[in-house]
Amino acid sequence: YLAPYAVRNIQSNELIRQEAAKLGFTVGSDEVRKKLSEAKLPDEPVHRDHIRVQLLLTKLRDDYFDKQVPASAAQVNALAMLLESEQQAIVARARLDAGEDFGKLAGELSLDNYTRTNQGALGWRPRDVLAQMLGSSVPGDYAFGSVAGTLSQPRYDADITKWAGYWLLKVTGKNEESQTAEVSAMLLDSEARAEKIRERLEAGEDFAALAREFSQLDGVADNGGNLGAVSQGALPQPADDFVFNADTKAGALSGPIRDTTNPTTGGYWLVMVLEKADDRPIDAADRDSLKEKAVGDWVADLWPSDNVVEDYLDDAKLAWAVNQAVE
Repeated sequence: YLAPYAVRNIQSNELIRQEAAKLGFTVGSDEVRKKLSEAKLPDEPVHRDHIRVQLLLTKLRDDYFDKQVPASAAQVNALAMLLESEQQAIVARARLDAGEDFGKLAGELSLDNYTRTNQGALGWRPRDVLAQMLGSSVPGDYAFGSVAGTLSQPRYDADITKWAGYWLLKVTGKNEESQTAEVSAMLLDSEARAEKIRERLEAGEDFAALAREFSQLDGVADNGGNLGAVSQGALPQPADDFVFNADTKAGALSGPIRDTTNPTTGGYWLVMVLEKADDRPIDAADRDSLKEKAVGDWVADLWPSDNVVEDYLDDAKLAWAVNQAVE
């Protein structure tokens, strides 16, 4: 089943070669052989194709897209943190209003790795770089649309991925002989949501229906959160500890159980705008990021449909793709 990916890679390389030539960029055989020698790779068609494409992309980045990326742009200097729920963001904002330091709070609470590690500091960034750094346009949209010195209200981001979630687990049966448990589970995006759903379960609502509506576990649309018979060690540690605790009996419903080993989507940003500039020189590393993005977008746009360039493959390359997939 991996063969299509290898095939597409060969097709992509051929598209890049053809379209780069239209822009006036080619790579000679001497350049390829030199790079193969430096990399200590055998002079074979597959390696030549790969090296040629890498050299082409480098030329495009440095000699073509460099001219497309401006030397200066509008930028903001801002602070940001990502919180799991609106309730948590409201509390954090109140702490900031009371005088607590944004950086310290971001280092303590932010679920975004960059802002937690850098204590919220984003530095001077153009809008596109900010979106690349954070994997989200939400903080930049606020910062570029606000005046310096402002602190945002909680800003919802439906698409952001964070390594934090909360389990709700219902143990419907235990088998001491096989040392398994019958378990239904939901993985939810925040403690606040988990608490509300637990209240609805206690009021008699159906676990499967709520799981299908709110849980972020794969397969929930089909199984309604019913995991069937689960062996000890099969669940993430916090969930496993609850299910196989001797005090957990059949019929038990857990409270929210925090888990940082499974990702969930959705969160709330707080953004503090420190400074703004209409036209500021772009940092060299940020320009490199913009050039890399431009190259990536260009490559992605080479594919007008899923059924293109099948005829670029000769029998030898197709056979190689299949062999690579099964090795």
